[in-house]
Amino acid sequence: MHRSNRQANCQRITTAQCQGIGYNETKFPNFVGDEQPETAAEVFSTFEPLISVKCSPHLRFFLCSVYFPMCTEKVPDPIGPCRPLCERVRDDCIPVLKDFSYPWPDALECSKFPQNNNDHQMCMPGPLSDENEVETKTQSSNEQTSNQEPENLYEIDPRKYVLSGARCSLPSLVYINRTAQCVPKCNSSKGYNINDISSARDALIIASIISAGLTFVCLLFSCVRQMPVPFMRKPIEKSLFFCTLCFAFSSAVYLFSLFEKDRVACMDYNGHSLFVVPGVQHVPCTLLATLLYYFGTAGRLWWLILCCSWRWCLKDHTNSESEHFIFRSHVFAWATPLVIITLALMAQSIHADPLANLCMVGGSSRIQHQVFVSLRELVLFFGSLLPLASGCLTSVHSNQPNGSGHNSGAGLIGVLYPVAAAFWLIASIQYLFNPNSYGWNIVSAFKLLADPTLGINIWIIVR
Repeated sequence: MHRSNRQANCQRITTAQCQGIGYNETKFPNFVGDEQPETAAEVFSTFEPLISVKCSPHLRFFLCSVYFPMCTEKVPDPIGPCRPLCERVRDDCIPVLKDFSYPWPDALECSKFPQNNNDHQMCMPGPLSDENEVETKTQSSNEQTSNQEPENLYEIDPRKYVLSGARCSLPSLVYINRTAQCVPKCNSSKGYNINDISSARDALIIASIISAGLTFVCLLFSCVRQMPVPFMRKPIEKSLFFCTLCFAFSSAVYLFSLFEKDRVACMDYNGHSLFVVPGVQHVPCTLLATLLYYFGTAGRLWWLILCCSWRWCLKDHTNSESEHFIFRSHVFAWATPLVIITLALMAQSIHADPLANLCMVGGSSRIQHQVFVSLRELVLFFGSLLPLASGCLTSVHSNQPNGSGHNSGAGLIGVLYPVAAAFWLIASIQYLFNPNSYGWNIVSAFKLLADPTLGINIWIIVR
């Protein structure tokens, strides 16, 4: 390419992206005809989304050498990139551009750059520094683990990953105009390792099948095992029955959500099957998440009532008093989850968990998780400990027998929930204060397997 030999003074590079690349002075006009550094910096900034994607380890250096070519007093003309560097960057990045129907810019046409250094024109072949090698290794590692997707898709700044025309740069993301979000496609890894997704799904399916099977068997034995009238008049047995019923329904909803994940956790948008993320409304996802949270919370409340029933039954009560206790328990256990789920819907806290493809309440952000999940466990943890501790003290200091062996067994059953809740609270604290905790690990296992685990425990203690 022929360029004018007119002299121009070298000037310092002030654009942050082009500092520390091996030279620090440039001159104008540059290789696209910009006469002023301000103009070059403005045009250069339009490529920042592409640089963020890291489609090529040499992209930043190549763009800097075009818009802010090297200047040295020993050579009259600015020194830009060699053609092989341009072709290498073009071949690396053009697949990303093609995904969004963008051609390689005419201003960066590789044929206008020299093939190599010669007597007529000098060029730069590209960086070979350790910094570049580290960047290349990092990119290779990202490709293996997450297909170049961000680790946490819900912390993406849409403006950072959007090219002109309101499109997302990553091929696995689709831009939604009404929410200004880059939403992952359903068939993408959503920032997680494929093995983690498979492990989480397998663990949930196995735990849900076991929980559903055991709790329904438990319910069947309870219904077939005579005692229709006395059974329904005893607060302890009734609490245990409805606790089992809730976790049986919860396990069934888990299984339906997992086997129908493409219809529950995914939605159609302009011909794309997209993952349901915070701010995007999808009726099947909302419905299944509501049912999961409702029955999960109701089951925990019946477990709390079981603890209170054990304490209450340490003294003698009439049938009328028992019926009033059972009635108040029903109102408390079935109405309270409705209030909480209404607040969750108002807060738009329902989303599909990207690891398990399971719609849940409280996963839109870490703060909402603490409010709707961890706070629930904390309140019920202390709520179940109080009647258990009070009952133990009453039994120790009382000269009266502490009731039948069945009542004592109910107290032991009640202790299991505070123990389990303590582990979930520890996992929640870890989830809150460790923002880099992603993938299938002990924290995510506690978070996803809580309800199926309680269902399995119910069967173990009542069989």
